[in-house]
Amino acid sequence: MMSIEITPEERKTGQLAPEKMATALQAMAEDGVVALRQAIDVGPVDKLGAKMLADLVRYAELGEIDNNFQGVRPPPFHPFLFPEIVFNEPAIAISRAILGAGATLTSYGANTAFVGSQTQQVHADAVPPQPDPYAPCTLLVINIPLVDMTEENGATIYWPGTHQDGRLHSGNRFPTEAMLAEWQAKRPAERTLAQRGDLVIRDMRIWHGGMPNRTQTHRPMLALVHRHEKPEQGTFAVEAGSEDFWSSHPRLQTSPIFVPKPIDYLHQGHSRPIKQ
Repeated sequence: MMSIEITPEERKTGQLAPEKMATALQAMAEDGVVALRQAIDVGPVDKLGAKMLADLVRYAELGEIDNNFQGVRPPPFHPFLFPEIVFNEPAIAISRAILGAGATLTSYGANTAFVGSQTQQVHADAVPPQPDPYAPCTLLVINIPLVDMTEENGATIYWPGTHQDGRLHSGNRFPTEAMLAEWQAKRPAERTLAQRGDLVIRDMRIWHGGMPNRTQTHRPMLALVHRHEKPEQGTFAVEAGSEDFWSSHPRLQTSPIFVPKPIDYLHQGHSRPIKQ
């Protein structure tokens, strides 16, 4: 996985050095994945991580966990909304370079490798209605680990370049074993190992899956989806009172649904909207 080191100044402004931006765009075009190292100050990452780990303990007490990698949602209210995370400047710069000026945050979700989780079925998150290896990217996901992501606690495995394969479509998001073996022979699978403060940008057409968590601690990871244009209706639920936060960025649109306090957010469901 191509990695780019982000400086404190680049973290603040989102103005990446030209050679870094070129490397990021080349990696996204060829591999479909790029890692930005230390793109976020670890302070807010650790604050949100502590809250989400506590939420996971509470959620486990409320009922049985479904080990399907659909994480309990991050708290969509203050004081757990951090602009360094939601409106990460380096990620937005790359997103807009790929998706265009209409880039919109359409999901503020998470996935979790729960303790005891096993290997997830390999799949693509989003594929076009009809196979087209030349179609431009319209959906990116920005994954932000809230604890260090290792081989032991549930890293994501992916097959670089599969966003250009074109054999999957909206009726079938799951490559066959033969397809995986064929791709593995020419471009072996890689793992998204990342530390707190890193983020990983991925074309949502990439074939990927979660790996087992063999530790005794859940592995939460944010999943922020960017779409190439703003949808007509809101797509993810947040708590009323945070309106200013979600409209605060000049270059990234958002599509939240504001729900009266207190919002009932402790549900699994990956990054889909909360059902009211």
